[in-house]
Amino acid sequence: MKSPLLLSAVLSLAVAHVGCSAAPEALADDDAPLSAARSDATIEAELRAAVQGALYISEADYPFEVVHAPLPQGTRSLTAELLQERLATYVDRHADADKPLLELKSMTKSFAAWRHGFATCRDHEGAYPEQCPRISRINAALAKNLRGVRVYYFGREGEEGNVEGTTVSIFVVGVTPQGNLAGVWTLAAWT
Repeated sequence: MKSPLLLSAVLSLAVAHVGCSAAPEALADDDAPLSAARSDATIEAELRAAVQGALYISEADYPFEVVHAPLPQGTRSLTAELLQERLATYVDRHADADKPLLELKSMTKSFAAWRHGFATCRDHEGAYPEQCPRISRINAALAKNLRGVRVYYFGREGEEGNVEGTTVSIFVVGVTPQGNLAGVWTLAAWT
């Protein structure tokens, strides 16, 4: 007969192993309930800590920046048009970004699909192996703090749903428990 202590230890290890190896497709856009007690300032501080040292690697490498904006009362979901209206100042002030944001084409991707690209980090072991874990850290902070997280791309070229451009803006954003827009923004050089 196995001791209860040994059985408990084996089960604990099994649960820990399963919890750390979730399939990327199991990563939903809304993982857990949010605490309404978390303030936007607390969330913004966690996101700022998460983006430290993180770069989006493309033909030119750009850092992630925390974004935050108020949403109209009762906003249930985010749209590309709403982001263009609320986040234009981030893009329009950046020297390299395709702009003006209000005139760019848009494309949307699920947060689960975005995270899938960084789930194992095996495909990111090239010139910048440290970047995949950093982006995974950002993704964890977004999932913990925001609801309805989606990824929005904005570029000068292409068509709606298929964005191209010289320096495309990428927003990974959602809604805070306080009902505001928050997340991260970076640029990708696609030529």
